[in-house]
Amino acid sequence: MWAQLVAGLRERGCGVRESGAFLLGDIDGGARRVQAWVPYDELDPDALTRGYVCLSTATFTKLWAKCSELGLAVVGDVHTHPNGPRQSWPTRPIR
Repeated sequence: MWAQLVAGLRERGCGVRESGAFLLGDIDGGARRVQAWVPYDELDPDALTRGYVCLSTATFTKLWAKCSELGLAVVGDVHTHPNGPRQSWPTRPIR
């Protein structure tokens, strides 16, 4: 599943921009089990158009609807960087 997810994100990012997905599944006693994922740009077609991930508030309404439809919860998220692994830096100061 992980290899499919990473390959799908690589394809969506075209090697030149970030891409990402919410991981959906369940939590059993603290253990999180991923059963599905939903790419950011399936929820918000403009999410990747800036070269970095930017999600609108409407994205989350669609995400919660998808969780209800599948009977799953958000258990994590993952995103890629076009130039290899590194820490994302905040665009605004953290207070």
